Amino acid sequence: MSGKANAEILKFRDGTWAAVKSRHHVLTDTYPKSHNDLMLMGTVAYELKNGRKLKSEWAGRMYLVDGKISFYQVYLDASPLLVAQGKTIKGDENGGLVIE
Repeated sequence: MSGKANAEILKFRDGTWAAVKSRHHVLTDTYPKSHNDLMLMGTVAYELKNGRKLKSEWAGRMYLVDGKISFYQVYLDASPLLVAQGKTIKGDENGGLVIE
């Protein structure tokens, strides 16, 4: 990934979280791939600064070394959060997304 793409992703993430007043994560399932590699599933409930509330599902992967987290990554569809903020998501001519 280019430095420009990485910077755009970080800007997007910062902007998304700036609209969140509170969030509450709930772990609903775990699926061990091995004794130190776990797949996680859960939900997150958001309360936005504009007063809207929504709930979304997420998945994650956690890898442990000597009982400590050495890798953790979460997969989440942020589009419901953007729509709740009054934004629109459109495709562009290059197959990318434009958020307005």
